[in-house]
Amino acid sequence: MFDRRRQPPPGTGLHVCPVCRSDYVVPVWWEEVEDNRLRLLLRCGECDTHHDLVVPGDVADRFEKDYVRVLEAMAAQLDRLDRERMAIQASAFATALARDLITAADFGAR
Repeated sequence: MFDRRRQPPPGTGLHVCPVCRSDYVVPVWWEEVEDNRLRLLLRCGECDTHHDLVVPGDVADRFEKDYVRVLEAMAAQLDRLDRERMAIQASAFATALARDLITAADFGAR
């Protein structure tokens, strides 16, 4: 899902670095300014470029929703991978127990 060759998701385009063109741009800081606009400090995780810009409030809202959606997708992927890892470890542990490769002494203080 996070293949760098994929097309960027529809949205504001703020997630794309203006320097290296990667889609690893994240918000660092923001503040409201006049006329329902926000000043954003964005940082590229790829090239560490920072850029400061002012955008309309609706653009900032869309950027935030896109950012949250990506974070949620990453969290779901992490959860899935963690469950897979735990299942593999539990299976290996059960196999070791069944073959008497582990005893209570393996868990005592040393």
